[in-house]
Amino acid sequence: MRGACRALDRGAYQRQVLTNSDLISVKAPAIPVDVRRQAIVLSVVVLAAVLRIYAISLYPLAGDEYGSLAEAKAVGLNWNSIIYSGLMHFWIRVGSSELWLRLPSAIFGTATVAILFRVGEKLGGWRTGVVAALLAATSPFSIYHSQELRFYSFFIFASAAFVLVTINYLENRRTPRSRAVMFLTGAALVLSHFLGVLALYAQIASTAFAARSRWSRRTLSLILFGLPVVLCGLLLTPFVRHGLWRLYRIYGNAPSSIEPVMTPVSIVNLVKAAFAGFIFIFGYHVYPLRLFLVGAGLGLSGFLLLVGARRMWKETRWGVLPFAPALVANGDRRNVIQETGSYCSGHRGADGQRGVDLVRLAKGLDL
Repeated sequence: MRGACRALDRGAYQRQVLTNSDLISVKAPAIPVDVRRQAIVLSVVVLAAVLRIYAISLYPLAGDEYGSLAEAKAVGLNWNSIIYSGLMHFWIRVGSSELWLRLPSAIFGTATVAILFRVGEKLGGWRTGVVAALLAATSPFSIYHSQELRFYSFFIFASAAFVLVTINYLENRRTPRSRAVMFLTGAALVLSHFLGVLALYAQIASTAFAARSRWSRRTLSLILFGLPVVLCGLLLTPFVRHGLWRLYRIYGNAPSSIEPVMTPVSIVNLVKAAFAGFIFIFGYHVYPLRLFLVGAGLGLSGFLLLVGARRMWKETRWGVLPFAPALVANGDRRNVIQETGSYCSGHRGADGQRGVDLVRLAKGLDL
């Protein structure tokens, strides 16, 4: 009897050992690739939101932010980015703290990260999209505009959205709904900044090339890139320049004491263009300013931008898209204003094409 019990106990022990071994050898179910990718993209978007909300109210309102606040209280005072002013008109009724007033810019900046992921994914695959989103999430330039009571974050958002909509329009079946979405997005881009028309034209030019119409590339180049040169040349004539200034003074809430001045293209203009690129890469504040690090950063970024442009030209139908920022910058160089007795040209007019530059960087990094 005892022998039988021992045999039963030995068998139960062996079954228990086998069961434990089986449990040890069992592997946890693998997480699907789609779930992992969604988690990575979501983490990048959350990172973008955290970086834009962090210390957003550290500094009080200053400078042009008071102008945006006045335009929000009296919609129509400045038609420059009338959509943003209309949104803020109702937003300021809920709260008046720095966090609350700057929160829409942070929301637009975070949404831009998600849009640029989709743009990068369509132009270079999932990895390019993630890199583009990560660059946008951590870009000092984008974070700066996402933490101020101004319309630049909305301008960048509208431009990135129009790029994505035009890509979807060519890749998918064209329906009345897709045409309506493209029209509404383009209208939002034009109304997001008075220079939004340049970003709109640049993207339309890129779309025309990508569509591969029956027209030759030489004809398209003459029409799409020659026309802006002619129009910018017209701005040099006093009649057109002063007429546009009167229009901007009426609808842009510009002081009548400031008169636009055109300066000839010189080395100074080229330095301003280089400074705009410096701001895009490093942001408005660089502490400490180490020449070695700045030079290395500019060299690396320039190399990656060239590599990205080359890959987009060879691997996608959107080969002209990387050159769109140059078209916008050419028009923006004509936007010359007088400040504190010296003449300078703004670089923010090309803000709408910064997303394309980030996608180019991501394409260059996709080794």
